[in-house]
Amino acid sequence: GAWRNSQLPRVYSREFFDLVCALQWTPSLRVYAGGQYVYHIDPADLGHSSLQTGVEYSMPVANVPWLNLYAAYDFRLAKLHAYAGNHTFQAGVKAGEWNGRGLNIFLSWFSGTSDHGEYYDARWTSWGWGFTVDL
Repeated sequence: GAWRNSQLPRVYSREFFDLVCALQWTPSLRVYAGGQYVYHIDPADLGHSSLQTGVEYSMPVANVPWLNLYAAYDFRLAKLHAYAGNHTFQAGVKAGEWNGRGLNIFLSWFSGTSDHGEYYDARWTSWGWGFTVDL
């Protein structure tokens, strides 16, 4: 009869638009900023917008032009019942051109509030690994 963390189940839903703009500062350094507007959220008393900024740095592995090491940091400021910051750091390797198609394998660290479910008001800190495919 008990739910996770002794909480009762609750509804959480978001429909939103994201807009993010990036600037390729140098061939190895990219910065970006943007925001999110939530046009429908349940529970309705949660915030309807968030801001985001970040930086990505890459460097080719010596003498292997199709292999790049990279590191990235992302910060998001969102309002739930109060404003809170989310921090994500990612480091990995990309097989493929940095600005083109390829496979990324990475290690990631996250600290902040979850925006992926009913535990939106809980603070999380976690490590994980993963991969992405850039088409």
